[in-house]
Amino acid sequence: MKRLYRSGSKRVLAGVFGGLGEYSDTDPNLYRVIFLLFLLFSLIVWAFLPIGILGYICAWFILPEGP
Repeated sequence: MKRLYRSGSKRVLAGVFGGLGEYSDTDPNLYRVIFLLFLLFSLIVWAFLPIGILGYICAWFILPEGP
């Protein structure tokens, strides 16, 4: 059974997107670009409400470090 972990090898900041990439067998940069687009959209539409940043920080603390 696959488990979602933060990546230790494909990390840029905390390894959240690297872990998502390893879990789904895709490039972590895809998740990073989607996150940046979502962040820009939320800054424009919801007037600086950092939903994406709060979600990333929550994932950083919730997801365990990978083996």
